[in-house]
Parts: sequence; C-alpha cells; structure tokens
Amino acid sequence: MSAAAYDRALSNLAVLDVVPAWASTRLKRLTKAGKRYLVDTGLAAAAADVDEQEVVRDGDLRGRWFDAFAAMQLRAEFATSSPRRTMHHLRGESFVGGIVLHSGQAVVELDDRIAALPLSAMWAPHGGASPRTGPEPTSA
Repeated sequence: MSAAAYDRALSNLAVLDVVPAWASTRLKRLTKAGKRYLVDTGLAAAAADVDEQEVVRDGDLRGRWFDAFAAMQLRAEFATSSPRRTMHHLRGESFVGGIVLHSGQAVVELDDRIAALPLSAMWAPHGGASPRTGPEPTSA
C-alpha cells in the first residue's frame, strides 16, 4: 500500500486531517505538500508509543504535540464558524497576516501583520484579547 493510499484510508476514517499549504495562488497551493495531523493527540501518542513524561521532557516532541493540539482545536472552531474559515500551514513564504499560537500567557504584536496569542485565547469570552490593547476589560 502506498503512502497516498494510507493517507486516503486514514482520511476516510476521519483519523487524519491534511492541512493544505498556504500560497498566494491556487496553482501554487496544489503543488505544495499538505501537513498531516492525526485528529487526536492521544491517538498519536499511543501510535508512537509515547507517554506524557516523554512529551514533557523532549522539547521537539512537546512542540510537535502543541502544534497538533492547536491545529485540532482550530479545526473544531472552524467547523462551526460563520463565515466559513480554512486553515493552512506556512513554510517560508511571505503572507498577508495571521497569528501564532503559543503556550504562554502574553499577547504580543510581532509585526504589523502578525501577533502571537496564547492558545488559551481560543476559549476567552467573545472579543478575547487584542495584541494592540491587551486583554479586554471585564465587567464586575
């Protein structure tokens, strides 16, 4: 069985999600490889025979698990968003703008077109936090 056949089989079982590459044109997107995510980080850990302590100890592995967890959380949010949103991954190409999710607490404006937001901002009340003004005030 080829790798493409495995991808199709796992996608059909809703176990694999392939996130397309971001590119400025549709033709360029078609020629770039998608990034593959197992839809459940617990399933991925079991398949890789990795436990929680190993993920915590290994910085590279921790980053990969964080990336997969963030992607799956965004996937769930995008499924119910209106207007419809799509997710793309970026590898070394300029882009219009976006966000970077991280495991800390601070909201940081990295550039005029990109901000770093804590993953927890996904569960913040409507409005969340703004990279220019900080957290929105809460009513008492």
